[in-house]
Amino acid sequence: MKKVILLLSLIVLGVSADAQLTEGRLQWAIKQAKRGYMAFQVDVAKHYEYHKDYTQAIYWYKMAAAPRKNDSYGSTTANIALGKFYYEGIHVPQDYSKAVEHFRRAGGFGSAYLGRCYYYGHGVPQDKTKGLELARQGASPSYDTGINESKLIYNKLINDYYGN
Repeated sequence: MKKVILLLSLIVLGVSADAQLTEGRLQWAIKQAKRGYMAFQVDVAKHYEYHKDYTQAIYWYKMAAAPRKNDSYGSTTANIALGKFYYEGIHVPQDYSKAVEHFRRAGGFGSAYLGRCYYYGHGVPQDKTKGLELARQGASPSYDTGINESKLIYNKLINDYYGN
């Protein structure tokens, strides 16, 4: 019964596209996040990221990205977000190696980001061929993020490669 209530809560709480939560919902989500529920940790992190409170966003993304008993890689969404923070140096020191680590932990969903790292030699030995292949995989429909960010990365690398 407890799991059914939690599932219904996830559906009702659902973070909007702009990641805003009302104060009451935020407090309730934080309570669930502190109990270790990964989905709430990601929702809370997105809320704080939206409001540019990067210290809190990074804290909650790290909580969500932490390995679990039955999941050795944590949240895919959290790992991609942390990878982007480290890649760009947003509120953390820029660290391509950490970015690569998080993109790898995100599996196929991190392929385009990992491809960019290989293409430019950021945190890994430069390998443009491998970079393009990873970016192409990440831009495939099976890993579509819904915002086409992977496709944008792939297109930029292709244009770079051919000098356009």
